[in-house]
Amino acid sequence: MIVARTALITGVAGQDGSYLTEALLDSGYVVFGLDRNAAALRRLAELLDGRPDLENVTLRQLDVTDAAAMDDVVASVRPQELYNLAAQSRVDRSYAEPAATHRSIVDGMRNVLEAVRVFAPECRVFQASSCEMFGDSPPPQFEETEFRPVSPYAVAKTMAHQLVAMYRGMYGIYACAGVMFNHESPRRSADFVTRRITQGIALIVAGELDSIPLGNLESRRDWGHARDYVRAMRLMLEQPAPADRVIATGESHSVADFAALAFALVDRDWRAHVSRDPARLRPADPRDFRGNARQMRAIGWTPESSLASTVHEMVDADLKDRGLAPAKRPDQADPPQTSPSQAGPPQASSSQTSPIRVGVSMSAAS
Repeated sequence: MIVARTALITGVAGQDGSYLTEALLDSGYVVFGLDRNAAALRRLAELLDGRPDLENVTLRQLDVTDAAAMDDVVASVRPQELYNLAAQSRVDRSYAEPAATHRSIVDGMRNVLEAVRVFAPECRVFQASSCEMFGDSPPPQFEETEFRPVSPYAVAKTMAHQLVAMYRGMYGIYACAGVMFNHESPRRSADFVTRRITQGIALIVAGELDSIPLGNLESRRDWGHARDYVRAMRLMLEQPAPADRVIATGESHSVADFAALAFALVDRDWRAHVSRDPARLRPADPRDFRGNARQMRAIGWTPESSLASTVHEMVDADLKDRGLAPAKRPDQADPPQTSPSQAGPPQASSSQTSPIRVGVSMSAAS
């Protein structure tokens, strides 16, 4: 009799957690998912509803900063794999909430690692690190590139990254960190610029919005697709020995590039519908992130989605959510115009519960 592997996912209700849950279920895993956001957990439960393997999923509201609760879950579940995706994930919010950001990322990571060390030492741990740790280090950024964090979020991520290395070296835990560059999907939160653009386009097409206020249009990022990055996470835990690796596409595009690609899919000039909003500028904003994923390529990973296909998927999903006509395919759209200097003028900006269970019981961890 083959016993299914068990995976524990923190931050399960985010875009990465949802894709990872589906991928693990497709591979026959039993999945325990934790998230502090009850509303997001309900949305994930709705997304998974109808799957034939629902008995293999349990979702529970839990904050990784609660060390005792984390200990109880790991001791009860005894997972073979643990993916730590939980964190306050917005760079802009970290400036206003540095202490909360630190607790979420650093204390949460320590609690995860300590629970594994004590209760499940054979468990393999993946930590979602961030390219923001590189800060102003020039591209391309790779594993040996110096960390120069410039935001409270990036500082916290750097500290959590170092905790992974410490527990790996000191306690022999199989723990590794994927230094993840920006990655998107239709499941991306609307708090992030990419989804704000694609949702804004749907509102503009519906006649409910004239302009999308954005911050730094020249900021360049290495954007991939969340599905590809979830595949990289799993591949990292399949290696004989743990190692930290950069997960990136190797291509850099500006916010203006992204907006131009997206608006071209609905036959609109982005410059007529984007305004610069100084209130959305960050106190410090690294100019260019472009990763070199050579160590991921060495173990067989390459991204499958292009930026154009990712943008199309996001725009199309937001249009369909509002009952609008589908987006043009990228090969049907007119070439986008990307000069940010012609964008619109600046515009003022507008201003513990019980577990949610899907399938198997987790009463021992409650």
